[in-house]
Amino acid sequence: MKLERKCHWQSCDSGARWQPHLHIECQGVGIGRALSLISTIECCDEHRENVKPYVLSDANREAITTKLMDEGYPEPNFLTARIEFKPIEDRGPVAVETCNREGCTEFARWRIVQAIPHMTKIGDVERLRTNLVVCDKHKAEVVPADLLDPESKAATHRALKARGLALRSLKRMKLEFEAMR
Repeated sequence: MKLERKCHWQSCDSGARWQPHLHIECQGVGIGRALSLISTIECCDEHRENVKPYVLSDANREAITTKLMDEGYPEPNFLTARIEFKPIEDRGPVAVETCNREGCTEFARWRIVQAIPHMTKIGDVERLRTNLVVCDKHKAEVVPADLLDPESKAATHRALKARGLALRSLKRMKLEFEAMR
């Protein structure tokens, strides 16, 4: 026996057929990301229009912003927000981002993490998650020098300072890769 999914809108007893996908851009200094976020809401045909303002309510905007920034993304620009309703049956793997390497259209699978050793304390390493993501192919090609241009170094030093850490030399920085979900 197959259980029917019910519409999440208030006390609706209709079967749910649609799930909203929020498409939004996040912009940071020199970094732009187009993201697709799948909502946990499911609704019937009648309540699709009711769900749109709910997904973009002030409380949800705040929750979305907090979650994305905690994950290392720049602040989302809700002026670019677009909601697309997809049939629930069409759920498949959704790739959120593409590789940051210029010209690459492969799906990103790895987030670059800077591992910066302390200058005097042996074994003390500070890890900074970046907004940079790469595919399997480009993971092998990324080197620390890619993050040592003046703009990237300044951003790294600002992040360290925000954590209350003294400026560190980036000469011994290594890169680590965090698998994306």
